[in-house]
Amino acid sequence: MLYRAARHKDKKQDLDELVSNLDFLCFLMRMGRDINIVTEKQFSLFIEVSRPCVKQASDWLKSTK
Repeated sequence: MLYRAARHKDKKQDLDELVSNLDFLCFLMRMGRDINIVTEKQFSLFIEVSRPCVKQASDWLKSTK
């Protein structure tokens, strides 16, 4: 999705989709942690790895407005 957004002139739709999917993925990981499918260590690693993507996508989305 980042690739598509980078290639399209109108990035808003791709970035909206990316941010929405990342939010949903974070929700799923939190649910997995809550019901003990995902360990705290796995969850922490996911957050550490995904945070830069979420930040970049959110910043790009803000810049399109």
